Amino acid sequence: MIPKGNVERALVAFVVANLALVSSQVHATTDLDSGFGNGGRVVTDVSGRYDEARALAIQPDGRIVAAGVTGTGSNEDFALARYKTDGALDRTFGVGGTVITDVSRGSDAVWAVAIQSDGKIVAAGVASGDFALARYNADGTLDPHFGNGGTITTDFGGDDKANALALQGDGQIVVAGVAGGRDFALARYRTDGTLDATFGTEGKVTTDFSDNADVAFALAIQPDGLIVVAGATGEFPTAAFALARYNADGSLDAGFGAGGRVTIEFGRDARAHALAIQSDGKIVTGGFVNNGSSSDGALTRHNADGTVDRAFGTAGRVVTDFGGRNFGSALAIQSDGKIIVAGSDDFPPYYDFALARYEPDGTREVNSSRDGTVLTEFGGNSWINAVAVQLDGKIVAVGYARPSSSADFALVRYDGRR
Repeated sequence: MIPKGNVERALVAFVVANLALVSSQVHATTDLDSGFGNGGRVVTDVSGRYDEARALAIQPDGRIVAAGVTGTGSNEDFALARYKTDGALDRTFGVGGTVITDVSRGSDAVWAVAIQSDGKIVAAGVASGDFALARYNADGTLDPHFGNGGTITTDFGGDDKANALALQGDGQIVVAGVAGGRDFALARYRTDGTLDATFGTEGKVTTDFSDNADVAFALAIQPDGLIVVAGATGEFPTAAFALARYNADGSLDAGFGAGGRVTIEFGRDARAHALAIQSDGKIVTGGFVNNGSSSDGALTRHNADGTVDRAFGTAGRVVTDFGGRNFGSALAIQSDGKIIVAGSDDFPPYYDFALARYEPDGTREVNSSRDGTVLTEFGGNSWINAVAVQLDGKIVAVGYARPSSSADFALVRYDGRR
């Protein structure tokens, strides 16, 4: 059974690993960083309610910003926490290291976060069924020069949600998600939070892949300014990976795939949730394939024109059967080109943090200890939602730990040894 409060994340998950080893054992992929928190782990009770970290950003000074949600049902709010390099809460941020923002009278949640070059923090997600953004000063206060007192919402005309966020070189903010529960949706904002009217139609773009649901879950901006978005098109049992690339003005890039769109089928339900651009410009997507009773991990790699890179895996695809029902939600690329994927494993009786690593050609890292995987438990259900690699090669993952009926922000840092 998927843990309560994470069904949505599971539907867009990237399968990671079915591990049979407890976290106290040593794994060759990486060990917990003993200099971080309590033996590599940090748990933060943000509000005494349900707390879940869903996004992660690392500042240039190494401090870690985790963002997500606090509360339940219609009483959910944006939640952020900032940590020092040793995992201790940064007491100069917000109230004792945490910030809670009530964007609307309804349900609010952060799904993406980024750090501007001036140190300000931008968070994106949903507020009462609309795209929602908030910008914070370095001390955690809302930036009054952004939007309406620090927040802004954007309505696409239906049930809308922002899932991904990226900052352009000129400081403009690009956000991607879903419009009306049916189509890819993008919006671009100027540095003051107003919609950029030169992008799409008055700052907004929607893209329809099919008559069924199309949802964007990941976003990256290429060095040349082109915008790449990944997600899913279709519904169970025939959903497929979906990618789109946009020009700087929001129009689809005709040089990518078929008129700017790429669809990758796996012969069964498949959804892309993670996206990263390699240093050589190739695009890696991560997701899952599902037959209703079990799930397998799925990766694809694409050339700059959107065609699958046949040197990766089998004809550009990698499917990994780890056994069981195991879910994940993020990927990151190391400086050596290896691919880190992160999520959670249903090792009974709990879901635990899990990592796996792949070689640059798509083969799973194999070594003397469980094929390059690592499992970290918190004494109850736990879930990774985001992962990042620090400049020193250490790996940070955030999500939630739920030892009881409630849940808290949970962070882990691994030393990144090969």
